[in-house]
Amino acid sequence: MRGAVRTRSSASASEPQSWSWTSFCESAQVGKWTCESVKPGRTQRPPRSTVSGLGSEVSCTPTPPAIRSPAIQREETVGRDGSSVRIVPFRRIMWPMFDHVGPNVRDYERSRAFYEQALAPLGWSVLAEWPDHGVVGFGDRGKPVFWLHQREPYTTGMHVAFTCDDRATVDAFHAAGIAAGGTDNGPPGLRWYHENYYGAFVLDPDGNNVEAVCHKAE
Repeated sequence: MRGAVRTRSSASASEPQSWSWTSFCESAQVGKWTCESVKPGRTQRPPRSTVSGLGSEVSCTPTPPAIRSPAIQREETVGRDGSSVRIVPFRRIMWPMFDHVGPNVRDYERSRAFYEQALAPLGWSVLAEWPDHGVVGFGDRGKPVFWLHQREPYTTGMHVAFTCDDRATVDAFHAAGIAAGGTDNGPPGLRWYHENYYGAFVLDPDGNNVEAVCHKAE
C-alpha cells in the first residue's frame, strides 16, 4: 500500500492527495485497527462527509485535549500532519459485525485435521460438522464461527487472525500449525503494527495465511 494516492471528491483527478492511514481506517474500516484522529487544540466536531468510500472526503473525529490515562497514552502515535492517532484494537470494534467466516478448501479431511490441531492451543475445537457435505465449523464460545467447506472455487491467499490472551499461546499455535503440516510464514515475535503486537503466521494446506496474535504486554 506504500506509495498509493487517494483523491477527494472535491478535488479534480489531476490533484491527487497523499494516502493517509488514518483516513483509510476511517473510511474503509477494514483490517485489525480503526483510528481516531485527534487534532491538537481542536474542540469542535467537523462536519462529516455524506459520501463513503476511498474516493470521498472523510473528516476525522476530534477529541478535545484532556488528561489521558497511561494506558491510552501508550496506544497513541503521532501522524504525519502532526496529529495524534489513537489505535483501538479491532476486536473491540468489529467482532459483533461477523456471524461466521470461512474458506473453501480442496481437501476436507486434510484441512479439518490441520485446523483442529493448529487451533487447539487457542481453545478452539470442532463444534459442528457435516462430513458428507465436507463442512466443519470451529469455535471457542459455544458457537461455530470459522467454517471450512470443500467446494470450488478454492480459497487461497486469504488472511485470518485469531486472538490470543498471551504470547505463550501464540507460540503454541505456531508450533502446532507446523506440526500439523502447515508452512512457516513468520515465526512468533513482535511486529511493527504497535509495540505489543505479538504474532505468528502459518500457511494452511491451501496457502491461506493463518495468524495468532496477542495485543497485550508480556
